[in-house]
Amino acid sequence: MFTSPPTTLLSLDPGTKNFGYAVIRFDSRNKIEVLQSGRLFKTVDRLNMGVIDQVERYSQSIQDLVKTHSVGLVVAERYMSRRMGGTTIECVNAMLGILMEVCRRFKLRLRLIPASQWKNEINRHQPGVLEKSYAQGKAIQITDHTIDAVFIALYGRSIALKKKAFTGVTPEGVIGAISKYGVVDIGEKSVPARKVRKRGGVRKRRLHV
Repeated sequence: MFTSPPTTLLSLDPGTKNFGYAVIRFDSRNKIEVLQSGRLFKTVDRLNMGVIDQVERYSQSIQDLVKTHSVGLVVAERYMSRRMGGTTIECVNAMLGILMEVCRRFKLRLRLIPASQWKNEINRHQPGVLEKSYAQGKAIQITDHTIDAVFIALYGRSIALKKKAFTGVTPEGVIGAISKYGVVDIGEKSVPARKVRKRGGVRKRRLHV
């Protein structure tokens, strides 16, 4: 489907609080390089206030990644959930809609995939690699979401080149590729609200670091 490598690919593992991303460059000779990866904190995480500001900061973050790395292909995990309460699925689907518009504006190729699609592929051909990658990442403070974004990128690459996705992939190789340029988190992580004592009652305060 996708041709003309080398190609730079942006992959996304969306979430309101835990949003992983990765940028990889690849070619048809099986050369792969992780250019940047980490977490994106400029998300749409609530629908009851400040929606337009959230949309603007999220959209701009995606555009900045696209322009900085001259991205040609975007692959994102679809958020599919059953019987989940709250607004998470609404927020994530809103972000996927914004992503579609960014891709339309920049004339980027876009592929949306269910989590089961790439996870079943790796568990079928490379059982245990995902779990071992999580364990090695945790030891050096690389989150599962960042690691997932890299695996989603590898799966997107396989679609582009019509090759098997995870042949030869090892936990050491994945964690080493992420560590080469360091993890780059975009935006500020919100700290859960904590109670602050105030005369006449208790109020809550939301903190940022």
